Amino acid sequence: MKKIEIIATGGTIAGSNHMGKTTNYKAGTLLVEDILASIPNIKSEFGISLFPLLSVDSNEMNITHWIALKKKNDEISSEFDGIVITHGTDTIEETAYFLTLTINTD
Repeated sequence: MKKIEIIATGGTIAGSNHMGKTTNYKAGTLLVEDILASIPNIKSEFGISLFPLLSVDSNEMNITHWIALKKKNDEISSEFDGIVITHGTDTIEETAYFLTLTINTD
């Protein structure tokens, strides 16, 4: 069974509001456990570990958050077959670019 670590950062994927209303939408309010629970049978297919690193709107991501993501990846990368980072849409490309330049992995 493949071992997957999910590192949560908040953002759009973890946002919530009342059905049909967008005026009070708030990013980063759902727990990663609740998001994972919405995916049927995932825990029977993979060995999933969850790590809630941050809970911010992705437009609040900055160098401090990126360094924390890099450090967490470096700390755990040899323990897992894959790492998934949940993230919002506003700065996902900046985060991906930073991690591409800084993470040492095969």
